[in-house]
Amino acid sequence: MGNPWAGPLAKAVVNKKRGRTFYTVFFSVCLLVVLVCSSFFIYRTVCDYITISTNATYVDCKNGKFTTENTVYELAPYDNQEIKASAITNKVKKGDDVTLVLSKVEGTLIEIKHNEVSVYKRELVPIWLGAPIFIIAISFYVFMLIVTNIKNPGKRIDKLQSLYLLRFYN
Repeated sequence: MGNPWAGPLAKAVVNKKRGRTFYTVFFSVCLLVVLVCSSFFIYRTVCDYITISTNATYVDCKNGKFTTENTVYELAPYDNQEIKASAITNKVKKGDDVTLVLSKVEGTLIEIKHNEVSVYKRELVPIWLGAPIFIIAISFYVFMLIVTNIKNPGKRIDKLQSLYLLRFYN
């Protein structure tokens, strides 16, 4: 059972020529999405690499929670653990002193050390992983915005065109 309106609607949408305004809005929205995603990636990376160390006394570790005498920390999911949490219960006894490496920004637990040996470590987001992808995507969308508005640019696009010497018209 088909919709009798689907065929004519699809044909009208596909055959319609899109103008400069459509592509300007489309590439601007894509650029905004890439910028928001890259800001989340940068925030996540900063949270992982700016850390503080504190000493605490081990009490318990079960059900994805690490308990000290003062606080309870959530452990990362099993797939995101570089050194698995089972090493904590095997190597550390109740009442032992441990060194906790915490994210300075979020306060999440990143690593647990006992006698200067790591017994738990969460996988960190590699800094080099997303940067090239975001730089290429941002460059592509800015370039497409400039090209889309090559003949009748707005003030901001005109400034970018003059900056990158992309004026091929009189």
